[in-house]
Amino acid sequence: MARKRRTRKELATASDQLHAEVRMLTVLVNGIIVPQEAPAPVVAQAMVSTFLKHALTVIHFLHPVRPRAGDVLAEDYFSEPAAWDRVRLRQSERLTLARKRAEGEYGRLAYGRPAALPVVDPRHVLEIANEISAGLSIFLSHVPKENLGETWGKFVGSG
Repeated sequence: MARKRRTRKELATASDQLHAEVRMLTVLVNGIIVPQEAPAPVVAQAMVSTFLKHALTVIHFLHPVRPRAGDVLAEDYFSEPAAWDRVRLRQSERLTLARKRAEGEYGRLAYGRPAALPVVDPRHVLEIANEISAGLSIFLSHVPKENLGETWGKFVGSG
């Protein structure tokens, strides 16, 4: 089934939400990689878990799996969804594992959860963030700029 075409205003508003997710990822990466002081182990794990939650949002935007009608996807920003598919990076194994970890970690407890989920080491956070950043860079270099909100102005120039 074809996805609903969104107006430029809808796309711009949604892109501002994406921008907020990217800002959150940046803050979390900086806090995990270069903490002001060594956090307690539970705080460090909470930061990694929060990073994964926000990373999942952006990974799903770039590489949707079972998208719902109301999900905001990178392909929505192009006149033809195939245009995004042609230029986007393929989802790496590292992003696949991050997605699996994030999807399994939130919203429920399960008996097999600790054993079934891949471990995301804080040292891998920067690698995950770099892969997300590469995907976003490709998106931003190809997306019609009029479909983005004002928060992206300094990242994409004037058009």
